[in-house]
Amino acid sequence: MKALDDQQVSRYEIEKTWNPDVNLQIQLNDLVVDTIGSLQSLAFEAKQERIIYTDKNTNLILLTHQYVGLDADDENIQRFREINNIKNEELFTIKKGRKIKYYA
Repeated sequence: MKALDDQQVSRYEIEKTWNPDVNLQIQLNDLVVDTIGSLQSLAFEAKQERIIYTDKNTNLILLTHQYVGLDADDENIQRFREINNIKNEELFTIKKGRKIKYYA
């Protein structure tokens, strides 16, 4: 705001007259406040990728339950399976030492 105030000139200097537009300043302020709010929302909702290696033989359902949580319509199981590229032959037996990714 101080920079805008410094740019103003006296009303009596007709050739150099400049005054900031109040509506433009309000719109700019609204834009900045909305942008900061959106960035904070993204930051607080962001998840970090975590990687573990299984320490024993396990299966997809147990891993999903442990690291993501199960839901009624199995979306978490499907998403967990896609993230980790788990094929049909690994559904029931995931070997010890396999790399597993999840987001928390």
